[in-house]
Amino acid sequence: MAGKGFWQRLFGGTEAESAPTPAPPSFDFSDPRIPDVAREQVATIRTLISGLESRAIEKASAEELAELRQIAEVYVPKLLQSDIDIPADARAEISRQTGRSASYALKDRLQTIENRLREIAHMLAQDDLDAFHQNMRFIDQRFGRSPFDV
Repeated sequence: MAGKGFWQRLFGGTEAESAPTPAPPSFDFSDPRIPDVAREQVATIRTLISGLESRAIEKASAEELAELRQIAEVYVPKLLQSDIDIPADARAEISRQTGRSASYALKDRLQTIENRLREIAHMLAQDDLDAFHQNMRFIDQRFGRSPFDV
């Protein structure tokens, strides 16, 4: 414990714990080996992540931001790379084992990721929706309901 300052003892851990983690290797999303059937969905996912990251930062939503970055930097690249790494002669084995092609399985997992991103979008929007409804209730209480409400 000698040599550590008060604040480091109080808040800090070991030097290894405070060292930054290395960035994951970058993935080439323009890799021509990515199946054509997945390209559009990958582009959609990347667009969703980009917009959601901005909203998560704006809302200081650390948990959602961490999940978005993990999806962007780890899950999607690993999924795509694992598909790319399947030797051509082994792709038929996946179909025999699962009854579906590797491309189908890839698209299915990408859809799962896209669905999760849409859930995160809803979670990030919920505060705004709640504030809007609260303001509508205030206006209704203060001035009466609008004749345009059904």
